[in-house]
Amino acid sequence: MKPTRLPCTHWLYVMLLSEYFTDEQLIITIKEFFAAGTETTSTTLRWALLFLIHHPDWQTKLQRDIDEVIGQGHPTMEHKDQLPSVEAFTLEVQRLANVTPHAAPHAPTEDFYYKGYFIPKGTFMIISLDSVMNDPNIFPEPHKFNPERFLNDRGVCGGEQKDKLLPFSAGKLSGFIYSCNSKF
Repeated sequence: MKPTRLPCTHWLYVMLLSEYFTDEQLIITIKEFFAAGTETTSTTLRWALLFLIHHPDWQTKLQRDIDEVIGQGHPTMEHKDQLPSVEAFTLEVQRLANVTPHAAPHAPTEDFYYKGYFIPKGTFMIISLDSVMNDPNIFPEPHKFNPERFLNDRGVCGGEQKDKLLPFSAGKLSGFIYSCNSKF
């Protein structure tokens, strides 16, 4: 019988209850979460500003779309589907800037084969996200700034390229916090 998937915070809960988990370890863990989130966000924003400077046509388009949908109000998640150009721009910034070229190390919890290669349980692997982001078979003209690649004929953001975008990690359950219940 397959075990029930635990919440992604389960590992943190277990660690907090552990007699071996110290207050110092908790502080380090919280600092790492904060640093990782702030660093990737601020770096993505810096890249977005750089792309806006180099692509004033996109700056004009995004400003027009935002003014039409949000006006002088505050943006909410309900606006997301009404602003496909903003989402496409953001996805292209994440793809081309490639803030995290390598995923955090993962280790499988059981032996498995991948394309004929045997991967033993516990083997640390680092996935090269850069190889996906610059793969011309997935993203034609990968070094060209082209947010339209994420928009379909109706102007909706989505499709295969959006599904294959890996801006921060890889796998259905990515990263360390999710590894407690997945193969990685």
